[in-house]
Amino acid sequence: MNRTKFVRQKKNNSSLRIDRNRKSWFEKNPKKTLISITIIGVLVTLMIGELLTRLFFSEINLQGTSRKLFAAHAFGDSPGHVKNGNAISFGTEVFTDNYGFRINPNYQDNHQNVENMRSIILIGDSVTFGVGIKAEHIFPELLKQRLNQYRVFNTAVTGYSLEDYQNVVNLFVLPNKERFNIQHVILGFCLNDIIEASKRNIKILPAQEDWNLRYNFISRLLKHINEYINFNNYLKSHSKLHLFAKSVASDTSKGYFYADIAQYRDKEYVHLRLKLIYNIKKVLEKNNISFTLLLLPYEYQLRELKENNLYPQNIIRECFLENDVDLIDIHEYFSRYLKEKNMESTSLYLFNDPMHFSQLGHKIVYEAIIKKYNL
Repeated sequence: MNRTKFVRQKKNNSSLRIDRNRKSWFEKNPKKTLISITIIGVLVTLMIGELLTRLFFSEINLQGTSRKLFAAHAFGDSPGHVKNGNAISFGTEVFTDNYGFRINPNYQDNHQNVENMRSIILIGDSVTFGVGIKAEHIFPELLKQRLNQYRVFNTAVTGYSLEDYQNVVNLFVLPNKERFNIQHVILGFCLNDIIEASKRNIKILPAQEDWNLRYNFISRLLKHINEYINFNNYLKSHSKLHLFAKSVASDTSKGYFYADIAQYRDKEYVHLRLKLIYNIKKVLEKNNISFTLLLLPYEYQLRELKENNLYPQNIIRECFLENDVDLIDIHEYFSRYLKEKNMESTSLYLFNDPMHFSQLGHKIVYEAIIKKYNL
């Protein structure tokens, strides 16, 4: 018995010595452990950063528009929106009517069955569409609420340019002139609208690359990374932390402005492109429909009040003065408001955005239209 107990005791002691000498996975793999801890630490830090950004920078709008909002060949070769749809655009839920035009779902429209009710058509791109802003606060909807004697259609679509505006006029406005008693068309014109639609697919223009990438290491690094892993579109539509970091790393508004102003160095090309607007005006006038062009400024033009920065507006004004096109230069209204209120130009635009208006920006555009026509 004693010998048996001794043998068992010896085995137990051997097992204890083996257990003490046995190393865990973490001890056996110190490099992998360090990498794992680092990755987990980074992920936790990013999660905390995202939460804090959403908490303290609620004004940051997510970017991008859901693909399910768009419909191909809505007006000829121009895309449009799905009819009676809803989707997310710049972090805001948007709704469309049975024509595919943006609407305020909470607005009670009592004009549907009113005969001979006069109509106003708004045409434009993402600025007139009102990305990032609830429908009741965008200037087309403010007009609708004010002008009870009119129907107001917001036909704007993100990504539109001059050819698309022509298609909307030829394939919606003119065919429905009698049906909706269309009296007036207002076109929201952005400086980049002179760029041909086919060129809109270019992700970054030469002038933008020249300023934003040549002189900014972080932007250059992100560009090269994104060439291998296209995560930028995902991040900008899901992460406010990413958009905040991007605003710190580069001056997006300045970069886009210099990219788009480069087109205006070729004055002959600009005049050629602007003829499309003059053609729109002529065909509308032949059908007894009046036409107004809203000239919409970039944020950087209001931040840096230099005459050279208004070079595009000067060319456009000169061209349309010759062709008797009715024009409202919103830069004048914005700059006057900022001076009177002693406010920063960024207050009129979405966060770190070169051209899309904030709720306040839309309100001033609406007031400019009302003042122009004493409505």
